[in-house]
Amino acid sequence: MNSQDRARHPVVVGIDGSQYAREALDWAIAEAVDTDRPLRVVHAFVWSLLGVPDRPTKAAPHGGLRADAQQILDAAVAHARSAAPGVEVTGAFPTATAAGALVQESANAAVVVVGARGLGAVGRLLLGPTSDQVAAHARCPVVVAGQEQGGTGGVVVGIDGSPSSADTLAFAATEAARLGVALTATMVVPSLIPGDHEIQVRDEHDAPLHAAQLAAATETLHTGFPDVPVHLSLLGGHPGRALTQTAADARLLVVGARGHGGFTALPLGGTGRYALHHAPCPVAVVRAV
Repeated sequence: MNSQDRARHPVVVGIDGSQYAREALDWAIAEAVDTDRPLRVVHAFVWSLLGVPDRPTKAAPHGGLRADAQQILDAAVAHARSAAPGVEVTGAFPTATAAGALVQESANAAVVVVGARGLGAVGRLLLGPTSDQVAAHARCPVVVAGQEQGGTGGVVVGIDGSPSSADTLAFAATEAARLGVALTATMVVPSLIPGDHEIQVRDEHDAPLHAAQLAAATETLHTGFPDVPVHLSLLGGHPGRALTQTAADARLLVVGARGHGGFTALPLGGTGRYALHHAPCPVAVVRAV
């Protein structure tokens, strides 16, 4: 596939009528506008798969569940077209589970945006099953929005020197450029012990080696993204906890799907899963392609 075809891959967003989905839709609209991509709004209709009768509902007294769901999709598409008149907006209404439909859409998407939870989520859960499954299995970057609005700071990205870090870093830099904010590239090394004000090092050679690795990994950003201020951060302790703390005022936290030490059978590593459940801002999960 040539670069021109890839550049036209759409921003895909999953909606279900929940507040989280509305916030995901707004994020996706902005992403499509800023990157000059089409927007594809997806609302999966699962009830027929479950054998639920298509009876009239309060929202669709002369129709049924399918008509009600179609209205949700139509309203989201109308909102997107009104908010971004220059963007090509299409809607999709597959008969499928939400996660299955979005994972399938991800094969031809630039990014998939989902809400942190949906209409059926249990209140005590920090992350809904759809967003969890899409982040774990999608074939393109996934942004989970709506759980927290995020702060006024920049983009925080976690890198570990693994092969997937280059893709994660590139996505984070692109988002920082799109949002017009700084990028903080963070490497968390468990062998470095976090102190109150500075890192305490178990091995005096650890910090310089990792600092050099971090600098080397981000060296190309200065030429590829000259307008993005880049800050380097070397931390110790639990990777997921350190990243979410660093992202306390961030607009977006970007993590890789799996880095060094990840079990290849697991679709999403521990750091990514921790970030999805605990970050105080939207989270992007990037899978190496």
